[in-house]
Amino acid sequence: MAYNTNDSYNVVPDLQPIKRKALTFNNSTAIEYFNCRHYYKDAVYSDDNRLLVTMNGTVNLSYGESEFIVEKNQIAFLKKSTLIEYRTNYSDTEQLQTEFIIFSMGYDLVKEFSTITQLTNGSKTSEENIYVTTMQPNFATFTKSLTAYLEDETKVDDTMVKFKLLELLHSLKNSDRGLLDLFLNLRNEMRPDITVVVENNFMNPLSINQLARLAGRSLSSFRRDFVSVYNMPPSKWIRERRLKKSSEFLLNTNMKITDICYTLGFESNAHFSRLFKSQFGHPPSEHRLLM
Repeated sequence: MAYNTNDSYNVVPDLQPIKRKALTFNNSTAIEYFNCRHYYKDAVYSDDNRLLVTMNGTVNLSYGESEFIVEKNQIAFLKKSTLIEYRTNYSDTEQLQTEFIIFSMGYDLVKEFSTITQLTNGSKTSEENIYVTTMQPNFATFTKSLTAYLEDETKVDDTMVKFKLLELLHSLKNSDRGLLDLFLNLRNEMRPDITVVVENNFMNPLSINQLARLAGRSLSSFRRDFVSVYNMPPSKWIRERRLKKSSEFLLNTNMKITDICYTLGFESNAHFSRLFKSQFGHPPSEHRLLM
Protein backbone atom coordinates (compact mmCIF):
# COMPACT_ATOMS: atom_id res chain seq x y z
CA MET A 1 0.00 0.00 0.00
CA ALA A 2 1.32 3.42 -0.92
CA TYR A 3 1.19 6.10 1.75
CA ASN A 4 0.98 9.81 1.04
CA THR A 5 2.45 11.66 3.98
CA ASN A 6 1.10 14.98 2.69
CA ASP A 7 -2.45 13.76 3.09
CA SER A 8 -4.40 11.35 5.25
CA TYR A 9 -4.59 7.67 4.36
CA ASN A 10 -7.13 5.02 5.23
CA VAL A 11 -5.70 1.97 6.96
CA VAL A 12 -8.66 -0.37 7.47
CA PRO A 13 -11.73 0.70 5.45
CA ASP A 14 -14.78 -1.48 6.13
CA LEU A 15 -18.34 -1.55 4.79
CA GLN A 16 -19.14 1.46 2.64
CA PRO A 17 -21.74 3.99 3.79
CA ILE A 18 -24.80 4.88 1.76
CA LYS A 19 -23.37 8.26 0.85
CA ARG A 20 -19.83 9.64 0.98
CA LYS A 21 -18.82 12.92 -0.65
CA ALA A 22 -15.58 14.84 -0.58
CA LEU A 23 -14.37 18.32 -1.47
CA THR A 24 -10.68 18.83 -2.17
CA PHE A 25 -8.30 21.75 -1.68
CA ASN A 26 -4.78 21.77 -3.12
CA ASN A 27 -5.29 18.18 -4.33
CA SER A 28 -6.04 16.86 -0.85
CA THR A 29 -9.34 15.96 0.79
CA ALA A 30 -10.43 18.95 2.87
CA ILE A 31 -14.12 18.32 3.61
CA GLU A 32 -15.54 14.80 3.75
CA TYR A 33 -19.24 14.08 4.34
CA PHE A 34 -20.67 10.73 5.47
CA ASN A 35 -24.29 9.58 5.62
CA CYS A 36 -24.29 6.03 7.01
CA ARG A 37 -27.22 3.68 7.37
CA HIS A 38 -24.99 0.68 8.03
CA TYR A 39 -22.05 -0.12 10.24
CA TYR A 40 -18.99 1.75 9.01
CA LYS A 41 -15.40 1.67 10.22
CA ASP A 42 -12.25 3.41 9.07
CA ALA A 43 -8.85 4.21 10.56
CA VAL A 44 -7.19 7.36 9.31
CA TYR A 45 -3.81 8.95 9.86
CA SER A 46 -3.35 12.59 8.86
CA ASP A 47 -0.58 15.17 8.99
CA ASP A 48 -3.25 17.86 9.44
CA ASN A 49 -5.39 18.73 12.45
CA ARG A 50 -8.98 17.70 11.81
CA LEU A 51 -12.44 18.52 13.08
CA LEU A 52 -15.19 15.88 13.16
CA VAL A 53 -18.74 17.21 13.41
CA THR A 54 -21.66 14.86 14.15
CA MET A 55 -24.97 16.15 12.81
CA ASN A 56 -27.01 13.01 13.48
CA GLY A 57 -26.44 9.72 15.29
CA THR A 58 -23.24 8.81 17.12
CA VAL A 59 -19.62 8.35 16.03
CA ASN A 60 -17.30 6.21 18.17
CA LEU A 61 -13.61 7.12 18.09
CA SER A 62 -10.67 4.94 19.13
CA TYR A 63 -7.14 6.13 19.70
CA GLY A 64 -5.18 3.05 20.65
CA GLU A 65 -6.85 1.84 23.84
CA SER A 66 -8.74 5.11 24.49
CA GLU A 67 -12.39 5.41 23.45
CA PHE A 68 -14.44 8.56 22.78
CA ILE A 69 -18.08 9.11 21.79
CA VAL A 70 -19.13 12.05 19.61
CA GLU A 71 -22.89 12.42 19.78
CA LYS A 72 -25.31 14.52 17.76
CA ASN A 73 -24.39 18.23 17.86
CA GLN A 74 -20.92 17.53 19.21
CA ILE A 75 -17.50 18.31 17.72
CA ALA A 76 -14.23 16.41 18.09
CA PHE A 77 -10.81 17.97 17.52
CA LEU A 78 -8.48 15.28 16.12
CA LYS A 79 -4.82 16.09 16.61
CA LYS A 80 -2.47 15.68 13.67
CA SER A 81 0.04 12.82 13.38
CA THR A 82 -2.20 10.33 15.16
CA LEU A 83 -3.96 7.17 13.95
CA ILE A 84 -7.64 7.43 14.86
CA GLU A 85 -10.37 4.87 14.13
CA TYR A 86 -13.98 5.96 13.78
CA ARG A 87 -17.08 3.74 13.72
CA THR A 88 -20.80 4.15 13.28
CA ASN A 89 -23.43 1.81 14.67
CA TYR A 90 -25.46 -0.95 13.04
CA SER A 91 -28.77 -2.50 14.07
CA ASP A 92 -30.62 -5.48 12.59
CA THR A 93 -33.99 -4.07 13.64
CA GLU A 94 -33.62 -0.35 13.05
CA GLN A 95 -32.31 1.80 10.23
CA LEU A 96 -29.78 3.98 11.99
CA GLN A 97 -28.63 7.05 10.12
CA THR A 98 -25.40 8.70 11.14
CA GLU A 99 -24.29 11.94 9.51
CA PHE A 100 -20.92 13.49 10.13
CA ILE A 101 -18.35 15.71 8.43
CA ILE A 102 -14.58 15.69 8.77
CA PHE A 103 -12.66 18.91 8.04
CA SER A 104 -8.89 18.79 7.47
CA MET A 105 -7.14 22.06 8.25
CA GLY A 106 -3.73 22.39 6.60
CA TYR A 107 -0.92 24.36 8.21
CA ASP A 108 -0.72 26.97 5.43
CA LEU A 109 -4.46 27.70 5.56
CA VAL A 110 -4.49 28.16 9.34
CA LYS A 111 -1.39 30.35 9.11
CA GLU A 112 -3.12 32.52 6.49
CA PHE A 113 -6.20 32.83 8.72
CA SER A 114 -3.97 33.82 11.65
CA THR A 115 -2.36 36.54 9.51
CA ILE A 116 -5.68 37.88 8.20
CA THR A 117 -7.28 38.05 11.65
CA GLN A 118 -4.05 39.07 13.41
CA LEU A 119 -4.59 36.32 15.95
CA THR A 120 -1.47 35.02 17.64
CA ASN A 121 -0.60 31.38 18.22
CA GLY A 122 -3.22 29.71 20.33
CA SER A 123 -2.75 29.84 24.08
CA LYS A 124 -4.76 26.67 24.60
CA THR A 125 -3.14 23.30 24.10
CA SER A 126 -4.57 19.83 24.57
CA GLU A 127 -2.66 16.98 26.14
CA GLU A 128 -5.26 14.67 24.61
CA ASN A 129 -5.14 13.74 20.94
CA ILE A 130 -8.95 13.82 20.82
CA TYR A 131 -10.94 16.67 22.37
CA VAL A 132 -14.77 16.51 22.33
CA THR A 133 -17.02 19.52 22.95
CA THR A 134 -20.57 20.73 22.23
CA MET A 135 -21.35 22.41 18.91
CA GLN A 136 -22.54 26.00 19.26
CA PRO A 137 -25.65 27.19 17.32
CA ASN A 138 -23.78 29.41 14.87
CA PHE A 139 -21.47 26.51 13.99
CA ALA A 140 -24.50 24.29 13.33
CA THR A 141 -25.70 26.97 10.89
CA PHE A 142 -22.32 26.85 9.17
CA THR A 143 -22.45 23.06 8.67
CA LYS A 144 -25.93 23.34 7.13
CA SER A 145 -24.57 25.88 4.64
CA LEU A 146 -22.37 23.13 3.17
CA THR A 147 -25.36 21.27 1.73
CA ALA A 148 -25.31 23.15 -1.57
CA TYR A 149 -21.56 22.56 -1.96
CA LEU A 150 -21.93 18.81 -1.40
CA GLU A 151 -24.81 18.30 -3.82
CA ASP A 152 -22.42 18.35 -6.78
CA GLU A 153 -18.72 18.28 -5.90
CA THR A 154 -17.73 18.73 -9.56
CA LYS A 155 -18.99 22.33 -9.48
CA VAL A 156 -16.89 23.30 -6.45
CA ASP A 157 -13.37 24.61 -7.07
CA ASP A 158 -10.41 25.25 -4.75
CA THR A 159 -11.38 28.88 -4.16
CA MET A 160 -14.84 27.91 -2.92
CA VAL A 161 -13.48 25.20 -0.62
CA LYS A 162 -10.86 27.57 0.78
CA PHE A 163 -13.59 30.13 1.46
CA LYS A 164 -15.63 27.56 3.44
CA LEU A 165 -12.58 26.47 5.48
CA LEU A 166 -11.78 30.08 6.37
CA GLU A 167 -15.45 30.58 7.21
CA LEU A 168 -15.21 27.57 9.55
CA LEU A 169 -12.30 29.16 11.40
CA HIS A 170 -14.16 32.49 11.63
CA SER A 171 -17.17 30.62 13.03
CA LEU A 172 -14.97 29.07 15.72
CA LYS A 173 -13.51 32.50 16.47
CA ASN A 174 -17.00 33.75 17.29
CA SER A 175 -18.27 30.66 19.11
CA ASP A 176 -15.46 28.59 20.62
CA ARG A 177 -12.13 30.38 20.95
CA GLY A 178 -10.71 27.54 23.01
CA LEU A 179 -11.26 25.10 20.15
CA LEU A 180 -9.87 27.59 17.63
CA ASP A 181 -6.72 27.93 19.76
CA LEU A 182 -6.02 24.23 19.23
CA PHE A 183 -5.77 24.92 15.49
CA LEU A 184 -3.75 28.11 16.02
CA ASN A 185 -0.85 26.28 17.64
CA LEU A 186 1.24 26.71 14.53
CA ARG A 187 4.29 24.71 15.45
CA ASN A 188 4.84 22.85 12.22
CA GLU A 189 7.23 20.14 13.37
CA MET A 190 8.71 18.06 10.59
CA ARG A 191 9.41 14.49 11.56
CA PRO A 192 9.78 11.24 9.64
CA ASP A 193 6.55 9.30 9.15
CA ILE A 194 6.75 6.51 11.70
CA THR A 195 3.55 4.91 10.40
CA VAL A 196 5.10 4.09 7.02
CA VAL A 197 7.88 2.11 8.69
CA VAL A 198 5.67 0.03 10.97
CA GLU A 199 2.85 -0.54 8.47
CA ASN A 200 5.33 -1.80 5.89
CA ASN A 201 7.37 -3.94 8.29
CA PHE A 202 5.08 -5.38 10.98
CA MET A 203 5.15 -8.78 9.22
CA ASN A 204 8.95 -8.86 9.13
CA PRO A 205 10.94 -10.46 11.99
CA LEU A 206 12.50 -7.16 13.05
CA SER A 207 13.32 -6.11 16.59
CA ILE A 208 12.12 -2.80 18.03
CA ASN A 209 15.72 -1.58 17.78
CA GLN A 210 15.79 -2.39 14.07
CA LEU A 211 12.45 -0.62 13.48
CA ALA A 212 13.78 2.42 15.34
CA ARG A 213 16.81 2.56 13.05
CA LEU A 214 14.59 2.22 9.97
CA ALA A 215 12.54 5.15 11.28
CA GLY A 216 15.67 7.25 11.81
CA ARG A 217 15.17 7.48 15.58
CA SER A 218 16.83 6.43 18.77
CA LEU A 219 15.06 3.65 20.63
CA SER A 220 13.64 6.02 23.24
CA SER A 221 12.44 8.51 20.58
CA PHE A 222 10.89 5.69 18.57
CA ARG A 223 8.95 4.41 21.59
CA ARG A 224 7.79 7.92 22.51
CA ASP A 225 6.70 8.83 18.97
CA PHE A 226 5.03 5.46 18.46
CA VAL A 227 2.89 5.88 21.58
CA SER A 228 2.03 9.41 20.41
CA VAL A 229 0.59 8.00 17.18
CA TYR A 230 -0.90 4.66 18.28
CA ASN A 231 -1.47 5.16 22.02
CA MET A 232 0.09 1.80 22.90
CA PRO A 233 3.61 0.34 23.08
CA PRO A 234 5.09 -0.84 19.74
CA SER A 235 5.54 -4.44 20.94
CA LYS A 236 1.83 -4.75 21.82
CA TRP A 237 0.66 -3.11 18.59
CA ILE A 238 2.88 -5.33 16.43
CA ARG A 239 1.77 -8.48 18.27
CA GLU A 240 -1.93 -7.63 17.88
CA ARG A 241 -1.48 -6.68 14.23
CA ARG A 242 0.33 -9.95 13.46
CA LEU A 243 -2.35 -11.99 15.25
CA LYS A 244 -5.09 -10.20 13.32
CA LYS A 245 -3.26 -10.94 10.08
CA SER A 246 -2.78 -14.58 11.07
CA SER A 247 -6.55 -14.88 11.58
CA GLU A 248 -7.09 -13.56 8.04
CA PHE A 249 -4.59 -16.07 6.63
CA LEU A 250 -6.25 -18.98 8.49
CA LEU A 251 -9.73 -18.07 7.28
CA ASN A 252 -8.92 -17.00 3.73
CA THR A 253 -5.96 -19.11 2.56
CA ASN A 254 -4.73 -22.68 2.56
CA MET A 255 -1.37 -21.78 4.08
CA LYS A 256 -0.01 -24.23 6.63
CA ILE A 257 -0.03 -23.00 10.22
CA THR A 258 3.77 -23.30 10.33
CA ASP A 259 4.09 -21.14 7.21
CA ILE A 260 1.77 -18.51 8.69
CA CYS A 261 3.78 -18.53 11.90
CA TYR A 262 7.10 -17.76 10.26
CA THR A 263 5.66 -15.51 7.54
CA LEU A 264 4.42 -13.19 10.27
CA GLY A 265 7.67 -13.18 12.23
CA PHE A 266 6.69 -15.31 15.25
CA GLU A 267 9.55 -17.08 17.03
CA SER A 268 8.12 -20.62 16.89
CA ASN A 269 4.91 -22.61 16.44
CA ALA A 270 4.54 -22.98 20.20
CA HIS A 271 4.99 -19.24 20.73
CA PHE A 272 2.50 -18.45 17.95
CA SER A 273 -0.11 -20.94 19.25
CA ARG A 274 0.16 -19.63 22.81
CA LEU A 275 -0.33 -15.98 21.75
CA PHE A 276 -3.12 -16.90 19.33
CA LYS A 277 -5.07 -18.82 21.99
CA SER A 278 -4.63 -15.97 24.45
CA GLN A 279 -6.06 -13.52 21.87
CA PHE A 280 -8.89 -15.58 20.34
CA GLY A 281 -9.67 -18.19 23.00
CA HIS A 282 -8.73 -21.21 20.87
CA PRO A 283 -5.66 -22.50 18.98
CA PRO A 284 -5.02 -21.73 15.27
CA SER A 285 -6.12 -25.21 14.17
CA GLU A 286 -9.62 -24.66 15.62
CA HIS A 287 -9.81 -21.14 14.21
CA ARG A 288 -9.65 -22.50 10.69
CA LEU A 289 -12.79 -24.55 11.38
CA LEU A 290 -14.73 -21.27 11.65
CA MET A 291 -14.63 -20.91 7.86
